[in-house]
Amino acid sequence: MKIKRKHGIMCIIALLCISILGTFGAVSANAAVPRIIDTKTYAAKLDLAPSLVAEWNRENQAEEYATYTATMRPSNVIVHVNENLDAVKKGTDEKIGTLAEIYTALKGLKTSGVLTVVYVHDSATVASLSTWLRENDIYDIAVMSGDAALVKSARTANESIRGIVDYSAQTAELSLSEVVKETNTSFAHIVALSAEQATSDAVYYLHARFKAVWTYAEIADEFDLFAAVSSGAYGIITNADTRTLYPLYDTYEQNSIARPFYNIGHRGLPMSMPENTLECCVSAYKGGATAVEIDMKVSADDEIFIMHDSDLSARTDGPAKDPENMTLAQLRQYKVTKNSNGQEVGEPCSIPTIDDIFKYFQTVEDCVLVCEIKTVKEKIVELFANKLRQYNMYDKVVVIAFSQSMLLSMKEKIPEIPTAYLNGCTQGTAAGDLKSLQKHNTICDARNDHMYFEERNLKNRGYLAYAWTYYSLAEVKAAAITGIVGITNNYADTLRDCQKRIIPSESYTVAVDTNLSNAKFTADVETYGRETTEEELSVFAYRKSEHGAQVILQSERDGYILYSNPISVSFTSVPPGGDENPPPPDENQGGNEGMAPSDDKKSGCGSVVTPFGVTGTAFMLCGIAGILLRRRKGVKAEK
Repeated sequence: MKIKRKHGIMCIIALLCISILGTFGAVSANAAVPRIIDTKTYAAKLDLAPSLVAEWNRENQAEEYATYTATMRPSNVIVHVNENLDAVKKGTDEKIGTLAEIYTALKGLKTSGVLTVVYVHDSATVASLSTWLRENDIYDIAVMSGDAALVKSARTANESIRGIVDYSAQTAELSLSEVVKETNTSFAHIVALSAEQATSDAVYYLHARFKAVWTYAEIADEFDLFAAVSSGAYGIITNADTRTLYPLYDTYEQNSIARPFYNIGHRGLPMSMPENTLECCVSAYKGGATAVEIDMKVSADDEIFIMHDSDLSARTDGPAKDPENMTLAQLRQYKVTKNSNGQEVGEPCSIPTIDDIFKYFQTVEDCVLVCEIKTVKEKIVELFANKLRQYNMYDKVVVIAFSQSMLLSMKEKIPEIPTAYLNGCTQGTAAGDLKSLQKHNTICDARNDHMYFEERNLKNRGYLAYAWTYYSLAEVKAAAITGIVGITNNYADTLRDCQKRIIPSESYTVAVDTNLSNAKFTADVETYGRETTEEELSVFAYRKSEHGAQVILQSERDGYILYSNPISVSFTSVPPGGDENPPPPDENQGGNEGMAPSDDKKSGCGSVVTPFGVTGTAFMLCGIAGILLRRRKGVKAEK
């Protein structure tokens, strides 16, 4: 008994020591954290709803925000400045404060601060800004401009700040591939677009290439907010009162998603075919993947080949040797025969090269290749650059890596290609993590679980929520309804029949006295398998005018709810037998009278709240629990 008591006391002492050491460790790790602004913006039913961004247009704006409930403040405030770093009203020389005063006031708001975005218009202002940032050791801030060269200049001089390129004033039609190239070479990861430019197709294209989209929106009523959300934008720039806007996100039903997610096939279809083969990648694409992830290594004779492991026998019929020590001709002797679990599956396939992958996918318009650098050979970046030029794959490729030195090499040698770091960003290490991400011009493995730095802080800084890797269908769908934009998973083909987007008809006409709240409209619903089915959809929100209405449709199936872009509906006269003197059109501005009823919302898989039924819901909960447990344990999924 005494021995047990002694052991118990020793355990308590040991725990106390560990606690004390942990405390000191935390202090050391968090030494720079005070300079990180915590943006505890509103957490709505619509997970990862667009960040709300304001513009500084009057003095004492920060004092007004101090009176707001902390979660109701905008995430960012855009401050237009001149060469003296005076804040000026947009498009004028009217002074409304100084940058130093505004930054300090926004950062110092109690409980939850607001991020500052500095809008620059000329090189002299960039020079003044750079001096001020260095003198005050400020890096948790963003620079924004309609001139990409100014953003690049500011980011080059201050590599730890964030960059935003504003295209909203451009009148010519945008080339989205050029937008990606220019934005990335300017070391920016946010693209600002006008409401007209920010179509759902444009947003989808840019998000697939790791570029977050903010859109300008003049929000006069709640329908305007819903329309901006329907674009899929990651942020909304508006001067409407955020205290009014945030609660509108709760209008959306549980399990709604703000934007279609990317179904990324992890090494192709690694559970049912030999992984990382051309056949496996093609099957993933044909099975519904919107992107395919592959692992790149370098052979002894400088050829890029596709393989995950450093042991040839792990996935092939070859010997237990490092494949990077073999020539391509030697590697061609062997076949890939195993899936990601090391099980023999399917027909044996050749070990592919990057040429094999590029030759097939260079003509595929709706699939992005996510190329992971899986080697320590630094020459891979130069070799990869040559292949990009040879096959002109610049607009079809993004690169990911665990190695920060590889990401830095990508930034220096192939700055056109967006990249992502395969580790995450946590609260305790946020200061160093953010500086590193900006230095390497990259995003990171960002998960949304409401517990870590990623959830709102990364979103509010424009870091898209891409996450690796999900190992069950339950985890994939759980990730989708928490707002993850890019979901790398082992089951891309199981999402083949799941809905991806709503494609409305070109025109709709209804009688002027139609009750739009209960109306149904026929539209095509496209699946990840690239098939469309005509379905009758209900109305989420509408706004009437004298001659017609704008309507947003919703599609409820597969465990989540999608929303359409606003569609135009024309009014006709009252049909025979109808009221000859109908009441005047409802000038509803998107209030409750303009919302579709939610008491009978059902999907083909059951109710919206329990979209998979009892068994499916259990799997969903297990998936969410698995995500949280894996995250809490700090276990990184095998990439």
